[in-house]
Amino acid sequence: MNDRTRTRGLRAAVGIAIASGGLAFATAAPAAEWYWAPGAAIGADYNDNPGLSSRADEEDSIFGAIGQLSLEVGYLAPTSSGWIRPQIRSRRYGSDDEERDSDDQFLDFLFRGEDQTSRWGLNGSWSHEQVRTAELADVILDPDIPELPEDDTGVVNVEGRRDRIRLRPFYERDFSALSAYRLQASFVDTSYDDEAFELRDYRDLRAEVQYLRHVNPLMDWVVGVFGRDYSSDERGDATGYGLRTGIERRISETTRLDFLVGVESTEPDDGDSETDYIADVSLTRRLQTTWLKAGYRRSLAGSGLGTISARDEVHLSFRRDLTELISAGLGLRAYRSSALAEDGTDRDFTQLRAEFVWRLTQTFSLIGDYRYNFLDREDEPESADSNQAYLYLQWAPQRPGVQARQRLEPGR
Repeated sequence: MNDRTRTRGLRAAVGIAIASGGLAFATAAPAAEWYWAPGAAIGADYNDNPGLSSRADEEDSIFGAIGQLSLEVGYLAPTSSGWIRPQIRSRRYGSDDEERDSDDQFLDFLFRGEDQTSRWGLNGSWSHEQVRTAELADVILDPDIPELPEDDTGVVNVEGRRDRIRLRPFYERDFSALSAYRLQASFVDTSYDDEAFELRDYRDLRAEVQYLRHVNPLMDWVVGVFGRDYSSDERGDATGYGLRTGIERRISETTRLDFLVGVESTEPDDGDSETDYIADVSLTRRLQTTWLKAGYRRSLAGSGLGTISARDEVHLSFRRDLTELISAGLGLRAYRSSALAEDGTDRDFTQLRAEFVWRLTQTFSLIGDYRYNFLDREDEPESADSNQAYLYLQWAPQRPGVQARQRLEPGR
């Protein structure tokens, strides 16, 4: 076993250990209601330009089968809740396109709790999947999928696989009735196998301390300072620090506004430091039959390009139950990304997504999923686009008091 394989296995073990440890901790929760929710899906997968090639003569449409198995295990308690969900997914495209076949594995988890004076949480994921599907920023249409650091590269025309661990813990405690502090961090550790020679392993850690002032029962003023440590194979390391401020406002019981702006300074080991502004603005509205989230984000994040990139992004996700049996979702994600330390890496990416769900019975649903992808890279002479379409049958038994989280995310 070589060092890379050993390291990859260690990263996977760390991710699983953290998730399992959080689940084990939940056994101490008083009066916890435990549940388990299996899921399965099978269907068809079509893509008219799976490698997002900018050359028409290199476009090769594929059509095949996709299947998934999953099992969510979790608990609900008066002051805490948590779940862990392993998944396996398989894609098969026939003998002519068998290089696109893949068997991918995922592990997602979320734990959170509170008492009279504090709140805490941990969410994260581990994944082992093909680069073609791993390196796209997909629109999220599921309100139960937690926000995690974004780190895609838009490089999907290479073979190989990616292993990634993402973690986001936080702890918040009240100083008094008027103020509180929050500790939070985000961690991404990504590695690629030898076939993905264009991409670089990297690790990105960001930790933040925030002070919250309760302006009124519906609004908090927030100010925070943070630091970053980034390292990449072959490309070197970078450190950074910054501050941001803004408000977190609960407009109503169903609507929330977050508005944070600030600056971040990044200093690579080899090169000049750069200071840039950052922002995270979002509006979320969740009713019994409707979910809406819209926002703008400017962030600095690591990626498989081997350097930190600045990204301006707008996103919109909308989901509605049209009837008791039918629901639909629409979404948009568009951004411009540019590496701080390199020229020729600027890119524009847009995805439009539509989903239609027809609940045939209490346990079976028929789901159609369409995605249009547009990619314009500075280092390519032409832009590229693709049309993805999925049609699949899903089995996901309901559990009393638990919202199903078993929808297949084919372009995850």
